[in-house]
Amino acid sequence: MKKTILLSFMLLAAICVKAQQTEDRWSVGLAAGWNGVAYQNGKRPNLTLEGRYLLPHGIQVGAQGTYFHKPMPSNNTYNAFSLSLRGSLHIKSMLGTSDPRWDFYAGTGVGYHWFRHTALEKSVNQFFVPVFVGTEWRFAPHWRLSLEISYNDASMLRLGVSRSF
Repeated sequence: MKKTILLSFMLLAAICVKAQQTEDRWSVGLAAGWNGVAYQNGKRPNLTLEGRYLLPHGIQVGAQGTYFHKPMPSNNTYNAFSLSLRGSLHIKSMLGTSDPRWDFYAGTGVGYHWFRHTALEKSVNQFFVPVFVGTEWRFAPHWRLSLEISYNDASMLRLGVSRSF
């Protein structure tokens, strides 16, 4: 029984590695982020929806939207939304290294941030330039788990999962 399970696991791992060697061009992801400029503490995460397209040589371009809602004391609320266009260089994909499961990336973009606290008379609108670095782990065919650290975005630390097509 143990040999059958071990052999099945090895076969599944070989299939996964072979499937990951073909680059998928489109990906859609969902992430949770913490400690951003969009709110005062990092206890409650914001949610990010992202779409990306892989260009040749490890370059990815895409768009992402982030939303955050936080109830505050005294029946106040804090709402924030950001929309950004991003580009990133995926280091191992550019270099063509042999391990397709892990990749590291860095990038920048341009975004628009809107937030409103019920105690304020007007909402605040601003443009920003995000700068980010991260890593991606391809844990199954077409599925990726990512961890990202960014500056001047809706979240400073983001953990997400994405599906490639």
